[in-house]
Amino acid sequence: MKLLRNFELHDILFDLESGEEFKNLEPVTNIYGWYRQIEDVLTALYVEKNELLAIFQ
Repeated sequence: MKLLRNFELHDILFDLESGEEFKNLEPVTNIYGWYRQIEDVLTALYVEKNELLAIFQ
């Protein structure tokens, strides 16, 4: 599970592997980056293997 935190809402997470968005009220330590939905485009910045990656889909 690769979790991204919503840039605007701290309790909304997105699982990059499954493509599922969900609400989480528990503390999470394994956040890989941040995302934001801009109109119909998912934008994300995250770290994988010590590299900063960006997604626009």
